[in-house]
Amino acid sequence: ESFKVEVEAQLDAMTKEDLIYRADTAATFRFKHGLTREVVYESVLIAERKLLHGRVAQVIEQMTGAEDNMQTAEALAYHYRGSGDLARAAQYAELAGDRAMTVSALDRACDHYLVAMNALDAMPVSTETRRKWLAISAKWGLPFVFSPVQSDSKLQVLHMAARYADELGDVEGARDLLAKVYAVYSRTRLPSDLDLQRARINLGTTLKRLGDVDAAVRLTREGHDALLAVLPTDHPDLIRAQYSLAT
Repeated sequence: ESFKVEVEAQLDAMTKEDLIYRADTAATFRFKHGLTREVVYESVLIAERKLLHGRVAQVIEQMTGAEDNMQTAEALAYHYRGSGDLARAAQYAELAGDRAMTVSALDRACDHYLVAMNALDAMPVSTETRRKWLAISAKWGLPFVFSPVQSDSKLQVLHMAARYADELGDVEGARDLLAKVYAVYSRTRLPSDLDLQRARINLGTTLKRLGDVDAAVRLTREGHDALLAVLPTDHPDLIRAQYSLAT
């Protein structure tokens, strides 16, 4: 009780100094200026910061209960990431994405799913984390049925998904993802674009592994010839294409 009184007194003093203000959400205060928040945050030692993030996350869970965690998933993802608990950060970021999807906040959902995937990428590599990453990336890609992927950052997610699928032995899944990348580059890039030719070669190489030799040779040859016009003969992309054509 005395601790609660002390905290309330400190909050009241900070409010009077115009450093913070009471937010609309119950029992929530926000810094009035972002710079003030950054200075205060950076002044806390990293080890202590991680402990505080963990304690805040635990308090939020205790106050909201399991049934209400979806409403605070974004905050929990943030604080668990700050505490170093990457597994829970990914869990709650995915939950926040699911919540955003239910209200058709598609851009926000994608942002939350990316936070979840980044948290998984920061964890030790395992089959479980890779499969979880791919499952979340599938949710991340749902909004682009209506709004096609075009930005480089979003295409990078598809590249990573194809690589992870390949690592897990899902060559057909990798092919489908590489086909999406190639389709986007074909629509948005000039014929001489290097990324377009790399996407063409990557898809061709994967098709060859699946036994679609004719399409594989055609795509790889087209990519190789286009790159040969602009790259030195010892460039890794050309060597890889030549190797694929020769084997």
